[in-house]
Amino acid sequence: MMNVNSTKQIILIRSHKCRKSDLVERFLKETELPYTVKFLDDPGVKEIVEQFGIKASPGIIVGNRSLNPYEIIKGCKIPEPEQLKTYLNELLEK
Repeated sequence: MMNVNSTKQIILIRSHKCRKSDLVERFLKETELPYTVKFLDDPGVKEIVEQFGIKASPGIIVGNRSLNPYEIIKGCKIPEPEQLKTYLNELLEK
């Protein structure tokens, strides 16, 4: 198993045209959480997608854990951004 996140940052795996990916990326940027973006067609991303069982864009990886984007995004918005920021910070600290 490949350790994709040894640098304590969030990895956003996205397609080029995805409103939900845009939303998550904008949230990460605005909250200044450490993150990197990888596109589904980038070299090596297929292996990460398979390793974490990512089925749709956006894929969100924190540490060595994949988060379900549909637990975070409700109707094309993030309903509780401060709680989400706290939760993601807690995961990064583990």
